[in-house]
Amino acid sequence: MNFLFSYKETYKFNIFSILGLRISIEKKNKNYEIKVINITNKKIYNKKIAIYFDSGIGDYMFLRPFLPYIRNYYKNDKITFIGSIRFKDIVLFFDKEYIDEYIYFYGNDYHYEQLKDFFKNANYDLLISHYYLRMTQLDKIIETIDAKEKIGNYGGLLNLTKRQRVSNTNIYTKIIYPDENDKFEIDRNKDFFTELLNGCNISIKNLEINLDKNYFNNINFNFAEKYAIIFPSATDINRQWKADNFKKVCDHLYYKYNIISYIVGSKNDVELADTIKRNSEYIKNICGKYKLHELFFIFNKAKIVVTNDSAGYHIAMSTSKNIIVISSGGSYIRFTNYPEKYKKDKIVSTPIPEDANNKIDMEYFYDNEFLNTITYEQICNLIDNKYKIYLTD
Repeated sequence: MNFLFSYKETYKFNIFSILGLRISIEKKNKNYEIKVINITNKKIYNKKIAIYFDSGIGDYMFLRPFLPYIRNYYKNDKITFIGSIRFKDIVLFFDKEYIDEYIYFYGNDYHYEQLKDFFKNANYDLLISHYYLRMTQLDKIIETIDAKEKIGNYGGLLNLTKRQRVSNTNIYTKIIYPDENDKFEIDRNKDFFTELLNGCNISIKNLEINLDKNYFNNINFNFAEKYAIIFPSATDINRQWKADNFKKVCDHLYYKYNIISYIVGSKNDVELADTIKRNSEYIKNICGKYKLHELFFIFNKAKIVVTNDSAGYHIAMSTSKNIIVISSGGSYIRFTNYPEKYKKDKIVSTPIPEDANNKIDMEYFYDNEFLNTITYEQICNLIDNKYKIYLTD
């Protein structure tokens, strides 16, 4: 593959292009960077629309089904997606047709003054912030971005008090109030975007991601063998099932079904994966060895995916058929318990501790000790009782 690469030094930015994407990198702070990727070359727009979203990969998977509707509604406008580096690979590989520009930033902390300086000349006509949870950092960033209109979600509370949520509404020109009867995140997002897009008929029938069959050949991976995906990490250690439990599940998959296990995660998860692997040849550590978009293809051909309540679960729900997600029950209704229409043609198991029923509606309740009352024997029995037919073919 031939790469077109050019570089130009300016006072404030390094500017270069790769494969037609024009990228600028702000240099002001070595510990904090802002990057701009211009995806389209269209120069005449009616308005400038910005979508601000900075959360996890799983949260992005709940936003992406709405991007085609946003693109169609604002078809003559420039859409800028402002967000995190975490899901950059998904945006640029699967979803770039829905946006014109992508701005992402990363670093050890939020540098509000740098963000304010960066966005002071942006002059957006509309800034959209759909995320359900209202947080101090979210409201503060929205305040720094210059836009004529700012539409946000009244939403739930994370680190704001009810009084702060009300007082901060003056940051926005309009607040959209969700239907409190809708608890699952997709449904909450649908409420928001239906009102934002003036009653647009939004129909999300499935969350499957479209995988190019030819692209499998571009990935250096043996798709012909029988394998399982094990995704043992999570952003919060309280959501991580014990490494020894995952190891025993891998043992069970190999000795009973002759299935090898691939431990998947980022470079930061290599040590965790090695703890699970130990000296077992039938367990492979591939953490950090593949690009994020390539993992969607690798998940797709797995016989089964076993994961914590984490990004791995939501990737599996968009690509895989046999899925087990191990959860303490926190945010169960909001993120874990997908409605049946999204589980069509899938076998999805969501085991939670026996005493978790009074916690399933709590936001961000995670307890590692409570989570690990789920035993590896329970998961192995679940595999035998529910998935055996799919693992022996």
